[in-house]
Order: sequence, then C-alpha cells, then structure tokens
Amino acid sequence: MAEKSEKEHLKRLQQGDLNSFKWIYEHYHEKVYGYCLKLTEAYPIAEEITEDVFVRLWEKRHIIDPSLSPGGLLLKITKDFVWNYFKKSSREHRQQSEYTLSKASPNPDNIESELIFKDYLKIAETAIKQLPEKRQIVFNLRYKSGLDNQEIAEYLDISETTVRVHLFKATRFLRNYLRSHPEIPYLILLYFEV
Repeated sequence: MAEKSEKEHLKRLQQGDLNSFKWIYEHYHEKVYGYCLKLTEAYPIAEEITEDVFVRLWEKRHIIDPSLSPGGLLLKITKDFVWNYFKKSSREHRQQSEYTLSKASPNPDNIESELIFKDYLKIAETAIKQLPEKRQIVFNLRYKSGLDNQEIAEYLDISETTVRVHLFKATRFLRNYLRSHPEIPYLILLYFEV
C-alpha cells in the first residue's frame, strides 16, 4: 500500500502537484540529508546538497519516470550531486596545491623552473589517467577527495575489499611510474600523497 502511495505521489509530482512534492520532501528529506552528511561529513555541505536535490526533483518533474520509487530516484540525484561536489572540491584542492607548490618550487621568479615544474605535474597527472577508469575514480575519491574506504564502497556500491584492491593496485602502479621518471622531484610525490 505504501509503495502504491509513493508511486502515486511521484505521478502527481510529474504533473506539477505541489502537495505531492511536499509529501515526498517530508518523507525523504531526512534520509537524503543523512546520506549526504555521511558522505561529505560537513553539515553545511550536506544541507546545501539536500536542498539542491529537491530543487532538481522539482525542476525535472516533467521527465520523471513514475514507475520508479521516489527513494531510488532521490538516491540517484543525491549521488550525482555529491559526486559533482567531490569533483569540484578536488579541482579546487588541486589548484590550491599547484599554487602552493609553485611558490615552493625552486627559483619561482625563473620562468624556466616554473615551466619544468608544470611539466612534472603533467607527467604525474598522465600517470593517474593511465589507470583503469574505476581504479582512477577510487584513487581520486581516496587521495584527492579524502573519503575513507567505507565511504568509497558505499558511494560506488562496491565492497570495501574491492576498494582496497583498487587502491593497492593504483598506488603500486603510480609509485612505479613515478620512480621510472627519476627527473620528477620528491615534491611531486607529496602532491599526490601516494
């Protein structure tokens, strides 16, 4: 009976029924927020993403498949928002790290030194991009976004053992790759925390 009621609210939401939207919001807000908080471990970020999820639900109501469950649909939207948050956060962290490292590189006033340092960063990024896609995602979630193994497992719907295997193989590959480029300074290894 509850499933029928949920799907009926989803169908009404698709037609623009504000009361059905409120019903879905009241029944799922806490679950969405809890999931966001578990993944981001930051109250303001979890609140912001939760609100964005429900705004997206309302904005895209016309293309909703009413045969889905609201919970499954909201989980998918939430995962997309959290993933985008981590990608943006990772990008900002990388830019900040590049800036900090460029200031710490030898002779920052020397254009040649700066260009060489940027080449080193490109080599290291190239190594990461050579990882299989799933391994690259796990590596970035762990070392660039700071998620622990359990959070990565939940986020990607895989086991913690699989996460550990991906991380082990990724870091082993990257260490070997970077060691095969002895011209890369130790500072780059710190940048990637491998």
